[in-house]
Amino acid sequence: MLIKSQRSYEEKGFTLLEVLFAVVIFSIGMMAVVGMHGLAVTSNGSAKMHTEAATLASDRIEKLKMEDYDNVIDGTAKILNNGNTYTISWEVKEEDFDFPTDGEMDAKRVMLNVEWKDRGRLKTFIPSFMFIKIKGVKL
Repeated sequence: MLIKSQRSYEEKGFTLLEVLFAVVIFSIGMMAVVGMHGLAVTSNGSAKMHTEAATLASDRIEKLKMEDYDNVIDGTAKILNNGNTYTISWEVKEEDFDFPTDGEMDAKRVMLNVEWKDRGRLKTFIPSFMFIKIKGVKL
């Protein structure tokens, strides 16, 4: 006589293998999220320093605009801002412009360069703006 085992296939719940597999997949996803978070924090810090460099360049341009024509000369400044040291240098070139109505004018072209270190690497910001200082004209 053969006895058949009677098992209920309506058991509810998860097997240990299914739970282990779900934990492994979840862990891999969390490692990716943690990695992206670290990259986002680093990128945010770099962007902040770049914004500070642009602001310092703009401030220096405004200071140079306020100077008399003869006082606008080449220069360098080191500025400590939020724990970072920025080096701002500017180069002044004499220019002659020919305007059809006014004749020739003396002018100075000023270009800036801002440098700083970000995690040991030298970064440079060269603003896309420049200004021209014309003799006898206040800007």
